[in-house]
Amino acid sequence: MTDKRPMEHVAEIIVDKIKDSEDVKESADNLGKALLVTTTAIKNALLPLAALNYGIEKARQYFETKFSGELSEKVKEIPPEDIVDPKPYIAAPALQGLAFTHEEESLKELFLNLIAASMDRKKSALAHPAFVEIIKQLDPLEARLLQKIISYNGLIPVVELHYEKPDKRERLTAYRHLLNVDYYEGGEKQSAANVPAMVDNWVRLGLVVVDYSVSIPADSAYGWVEEREEFLSVSQQNSEGHKVVISRGVLYRTDFGENFSAAVGVTR
Repeated sequence: MTDKRPMEHVAEIIVDKIKDSEDVKESADNLGKALLVTTTAIKNALLPLAALNYGIEKARQYFETKFSGELSEKVKEIPPEDIVDPKPYIAAPALQGLAFTHEEESLKELFLNLIAASMDRKKSALAHPAFVEIIKQLDPLEARLLQKIISYNGLIPVVELHYEKPDKRERLTAYRHLLNVDYYEGGEKQSAANVPAMVDNWVRLGLVVVDYSVSIPADSAYGWVEEREEFLSVSQQNSEGHKVVISRGVLYRTDFGENFSAAVGVTR
């Protein structure tokens, strides 16, 4: 049955539940303070959901029963003297995003880590308000793959595959942004068909740069290409006898991407 009470009343109930939870009572200064300073942000984040009733009952249950315990794990290592009030323009939209994504583990973790970073005096400067919108523009599988990529501080080999006519006057792109990474859902390997679009999205969000004008000098850096399923598929589909040409490039995270990685707990 859908809760028909005014959204403000629902938000107040959630806040009271968090204040009274055993997690807060047993967590001494750091967790207790961290949770209490978010109560206003929770109310502000949930009020805009009044016009979007879908999923609000599940969100209410999450904030009542799980939020305090899960946030406690994120902030328990922060010394009490380093806990600060989160900036409302980060905490409020992050909590609103959490209301919609708490059932998706990879996205929930990013939001919780961002909220915790905004409460840590030593990390709060890294918590940019744009990071909330970045997380909102990722799907769960994409978020898991991004964490693999963005955790690496260096050049990552990336290639494009082209069909080249025998006269070498024309090339047709067969596959863009091929990376030597795999990702899984439910223990099963997922198709890499959407990876090129994901990389384009990360570039659009300012997290990474892809550059095919430079490459890693060592041939071994690209030794994996011809063993990838994507390369074998392109080769098998080459019905006109064109040569399959590999264009080498690099992918690396931006400074903005490095801050995002640190703020959402991908790197320490």
